[in-house]
Amino acid sequence: MRGARLDAPGTLHHIVVRGIEQRYLLDDDRHRDNTRRHFPASVSRQMYSLDSL
Repeated sequence: MRGARLDAPGTLHHIVVRGIEQRYLLDDDRHRDNTRRHFPASVSRQMYSLDSL
């Protein structure tokens, strides 16, 4: 199993369906809908850019 990636300024990240432990990150429709609704604002507050959702 691989470990978490290191972060560096300007690095592109791809968010995937499962985490390092191979468990689903968003385990039900309610969780997925809530994340889709709030994630863009969170990204903006952290001064990241979001290419798609």
